[in-house]
Amino acid sequence: MLQKKFLKKIISDVFAVLFLCSGGVPVHAQEISPKGVSFICNLEGFNETCYWDYSQSSIGYGTKCSHSNVQPHKSGLHTITKEEAQDAMQTGIATTYAPKVIKQTAGLDLNQNQFDALVSLAYNTGGGLNRIYNSPLVQCARGEITEAQARTNYANYLVNAGGKWNQGLCNRRIKEANYFFNPACCPPGYAGVSLQNDRNIFLTGEDVIFTMHTDQAELYYLTIRQGDEILISEKISAEQTVYAVSFEREGIYTVSCSAGNAYGVTEGDSVEFEIFESVSMPDYPEGDINQDGITDTQDLQFLQDYLQCKAMLTREQFEIADRNQDGICNIFDFLLLKQILLLNCD
Repeated sequence: MLQKKFLKKIISDVFAVLFLCSGGVPVHAQEISPKGVSFICNLEGFNETCYWDYSQSSIGYGTKCSHSNVQPHKSGLHTITKEEAQDAMQTGIATTYAPKVIKQTAGLDLNQNQFDALVSLAYNTGGGLNRIYNSPLVQCARGEITEAQARTNYANYLVNAGGKWNQGLCNRRIKEANYFFNPACCPPGYAGVSLQNDRNIFLTGEDVIFTMHTDQAELYYLTIRQGDEILISEKISAEQTVYAVSFEREGIYTVSCSAGNAYGVTEGDSVEFEIFESVSMPDYPEGDINQDGITDTQDLQFLQDYLQCKAMLTREQFEIADRNQDGICNIFDFLLLKQILLLNCD
C-alpha cells in the first residue's frame, strides 16, 4: 500500500515537471479569486433546497446535490446553508473546474480576471470536451480572433439548456466576457461597515453613525437587526458612505452591509453594538466621578483604578469620566481630568 502511494507521488511529480517544461501553468499556480467566487455565486443564484437542473439534481450555488443520483428526485427534499453551499462550490472549483482551465489554457499568460471568467464557464458547462480550449475567449487570448469577434461569438457559445436556446445563459456569457476583458466588470471585492471611532456603546436618542467601505459598488445594502427582528433595511447609493440613525430601545443590535453593482452583490461581515437608556444625571461638578460633590484627586485615583481594572464605573460615572465624549474611557480622559484639577489649583 505504501509502495503504491510512493509510486503515485513520483508519477505526479514527473507530470508536474513535464507540464512546467511544456510552458503550461502548473496546477495550483492559479486559483480563483474571492471576486471570482462572488461573481459565480451571483451568476448561479442561491437555492436553499434541491431542484432539477436539466441533467442533475442541484442545490446551493448550482452544485450537484450530494444526496441524489443521476435520476431526478423530489425538489425541495434537501436543504443547505449559504456557507455550506459556497464551501461545496469552492471544493468543486479547486478539484475539478480550475484544473480543467489550467490544462486547456496551457502556454497562455492569463491574468486573474481572465482565469476567473474561464472558471465560470467551466463551472457552468462542465469544462470537458475542450470547451475551454475552443471558447472564443481563449481563441482571442491565443491571438486567433479579435476582442470584438470574441465578444460576438461568445454571446452564443454553449447557450442551450435542455436542447433549447436560453436567454439567461446568453446573458451569463456577456457578463463573463465583460469580466474577461475588463477588470472593472465584476462584483465589489469586499463590503464592510464600521461605527464611529470604533465605539460599540451608545445611548437611546443618540445618533449612531455607520461608515460603509467597498470598491466598485453602485449600491450599499444596510441591515440593522435586534435579535431576529429586522429594524432597518436600506438601499443606499455608493456615493453616500455615511448613515446615521438613533434608537429608542435598549439592547444589543447587529449591523451588516453588502455592496452591489450590475455584476453582483458581495456580502460583508456583521458588527454588534449596544444601546443603553439615556438617564438624567444630577448636577455634579465637572469631573466628579465618585459623585461626592467635589472634583479632587480622589476622582483622578478612581479613574486610574478603573483604567487598571481595579474598580468599576456605574453608567453615570462612566459618562462623567468620558471627558471627550467619544464613548470610551481611556488615558486621554485621565489627562483631561488631570488638566481640570491643575486649572482648579490655579
